[in-house]
Amino acid sequence: MTDKGRWTHPRWVVAIAATAVLACLLLDWIPLSSRLFSNWEAPLQDLLWRALPANPRPSDQRILIVDIDQRSINRLGRYHSWPRKRMATLLHQLKDAGVRTVVLDMLFDPSPEPEADNPLVNAARECGNVVLACQFSNADSSAFLYPMDRMPDELRQDTGLSYEGPRDALWTLDRVECGMPELLAAGAAWGFVNGTPDPGGVFRRSQLLVEFAGGVYPSPALAATAQTLGWPELGIRRDPGLLTMFSGTGDSLAVQLDREGMLVLNYRGPSWTFRRVSFYDVLEGRLDPEYLKDKLVLIGSSLPGLDLKPIPLEDSFPGVEIQATAISNLLNGDPVKHLGGQGLAWLLALPALISGAGFAQKRLWVGSLVLGMVLAAIWILALLALRSQGLLLPLLLPLLAALLAGGGVVLFRLRGEVNDRHFITDAFSRYVSSDVLTELLEHPDRLRLGGERSSLSLLFSDIRSFTQLSEGLNPSELGGLLNRYLTAMSHVLLDHGGTLDKYIGDAVVAIFGAPLPLENQERRACQAALDMQLRLVELRRELAGTAFADIAIGIGVHTGPVLVGNFGSDLRFSYTAIGDAMNLASRLEGLTKAYGTGILVSRQTLDATGGVFASRRLDRIRVMGKQDPVEIHALYLPHQFPDLACRDSYQRAWDLYEQGDFSSALALFERHVEDWPADGPGATLRQRCRILVGSPRPNWDGAWQMDRK
Repeated sequence: MTDKGRWTHPRWVVAIAATAVLACLLLDWIPLSSRLFSNWEAPLQDLLWRALPANPRPSDQRILIVDIDQRSINRLGRYHSWPRKRMATLLHQLKDAGVRTVVLDMLFDPSPEPEADNPLVNAARECGNVVLACQFSNADSSAFLYPMDRMPDELRQDTGLSYEGPRDALWTLDRVECGMPELLAAGAAWGFVNGTPDPGGVFRRSQLLVEFAGGVYPSPALAATAQTLGWPELGIRRDPGLLTMFSGTGDSLAVQLDREGMLVLNYRGPSWTFRRVSFYDVLEGRLDPEYLKDKLVLIGSSLPGLDLKPIPLEDSFPGVEIQATAISNLLNGDPVKHLGGQGLAWLLALPALISGAGFAQKRLWVGSLVLGMVLAAIWILALLALRSQGLLLPLLLPLLAALLAGGGVVLFRLRGEVNDRHFITDAFSRYVSSDVLTELLEHPDRLRLGGERSSLSLLFSDIRSFTQLSEGLNPSELGGLLNRYLTAMSHVLLDHGGTLDKYIGDAVVAIFGAPLPLENQERRACQAALDMQLRLVELRRELAGTAFADIAIGIGVHTGPVLVGNFGSDLRFSYTAIGDAMNLASRLEGLTKAYGTGILVSRQTLDATGGVFASRRLDRIRVMGKQDPVEIHALYLPHQFPDLACRDSYQRAWDLYEQGDFSSALALFERHVEDWPADGPGATLRQRCRILVGSPRPNWDGAWQMDRK
């Protein structure tokens, strides 16, 4: 290079650093990239929490946990066999000791004998200070759980909460699940206990509000805080990044929220930083009443298998102490805080300037050394801020600003030496097969923004019950197993000429027939789906002894017109397909679980394959937002194909079902399931016929309306 001094002048360093800072601020502002960075940031901040000094910060002395611990189980027997009268006795003892608030951090199902529940219901009503728990959920048509348009009559309509603020910022669910509504009605207040971990399964935040059937309902932490403060009414106002609680007497309390309206938990320390006592000792009256007076008591369990969850500080943390942390953060107004826009800009500017200046030096190793020092300084500063101020500084964005500034200076010095061919090879070698890559290298103009309409075969796959599989795994283990799975599936797709569209968590999306035309694309897509199932069998053996040893996947394949091309901006874009056909392929994947089969394909796709695959017609469905029904077929590996008697039995029953003779169809499906109990589609149609027998459809056309995406 010549004239190096011109390109390392301080004004260029400042300009590149400023550009890096603006780029990071923009990425932080765009919702999609902000969520992506948050997912990457979270594990780094977990390391920050664990790097805090071992001695915990002072816990809230107003809070006491009554623990259903091993001692209680040894003395009183298995928790699930306890009579309700035992819990009722404890509530009365706590009330008599002067406890201010009691939070039952557990859900109750009705006893086989209804009168057995009366002592607990009466105790909750008589004590007048008990906060109870319920759950909200989303509808799931595959499990025949449908939306509810109002709160059940047995539950109180008025929770004492009024809400001001944007409704679109609320967590909205459409079902309420409560085994004992009469118990909720007897309490002083109640709230939802839905646990919502962050990606990776770690509980870093607490959801405070949920919207259901037009009403806004609190979490137990909010309800318990109002009860403890002696507020007869609770009002909530939501502003950007802030939640303000109001009492009926004019008192107020404000806490900071994150961008998604959630309380970022400021953990006081590892397990049992809060004071706790054994359930058995309280029940036996072994505690001095003065010790309990004016306390906020949470009743929960520390037993493995009941309510242990991963948090940033450790992998097995009692769920009841997560509730205690949320309540303490609300009472003290000290959840984890975040930097505002101006503070974030300064936090990004300093590393960017220092890194840029380091890489402007003649020797590049000087820049590497400076960058290492910058990273160490960011870590130490973040550790001190969290320890002393409860301020959680971002780690990834300052690192990115430093890297962008340093890299920008280097690239500026090496101007013009990166060519289009190298860029295309690096960008697309992981997503398309080698012949497609060769064609793109010959015609780089294909990478321009825009798209064209084409008929493609689209494949969606997803791991079944991924959330349950990932429970108990730390982010490193989960990431390693998921990467092995995605790598194996991606190779299968590329081997069949597919183009990897995207990964969505554990889901894989591929397109066949673009960016280059692909002969027999439907057959290739179906064969790829079958080979993914075969490769999964091998992968299970390779992952024996891990959480992925028994994984199963669902795959949906559909062929139809889409708009395919590069979509995004002139700064950043991706090659993808959009349109109704893409949506339908995704819906088919989601329906594999409902029909108990591994691969679902549309008739459009199957007809184009020439009948070379073992397949079976299952149903005609009408997906949400579409009027035309879709005929769906199951695709099987040859050794898994149901025998002819099973298929004929199913078809006879289905023909009656399609004609609207649901009673006769139900009788045949009942017999079918008795003969072939492992046949998932038969069990699904049997349940559907049971519904239709009791709820006739006057305009029945043989197509089932799906009410979920």
